[in-house]
Amino acid sequence: MPTAKSSEEPEPWRHVPRPPRPWLPWVSEIAVCLFGIGVMVGVSIYAHYRLPETGPERARWSALQFVLGLVALCGAQIWAVVIGCRLDDRLGARDLFLPRVWLLTVRRLPETGPPVCLVLWALTLVATAAFVVGGLTWELRSVVERIEEIYQIYFGSGARP
Repeated sequence: MPTAKSSEEPEPWRHVPRPPRPWLPWVSEIAVCLFGIGVMVGVSIYAHYRLPETGPERARWSALQFVLGLVALCGAQIWAVVIGCRLDDRLGARDLFLPRVWLLTVRRLPETGPPVCLVLWALTLVATAAFVVGGLTWELRSVVERIEEIYQIYFGSGARP
């Protein structure tokens, strides 16, 4: 006597083993890192075209972006050392100033993905502040011009430093 199929019978493809996917966690980490880098590069390009070629606005923007990148770099280093101390007993406070913590951090990806993304974003901020936005030398030029003016006042117009 034929019986009706019960809903508890497994589907035929459920018995097929799935291959391991060690790359799957990396996809989300890489996507987040690339998205953040893209946003930072895009904002820097926007600032490059919207700010005046020379002047204090570009210098302030670039300096602020550069300082934020350095602060983020320090934060990423501290974060990597904190995570690294949990993973390896040999790491300590002295590794705050040494780059060897990044070897352990990169080896333990994707578990240590957030500080790696943060350091990539920080390096992007610093690099785009210097090479895309520019203007970091504007304040330096104005300081040199002020020194030359003071020199001219005290030592006369014939003498140059």
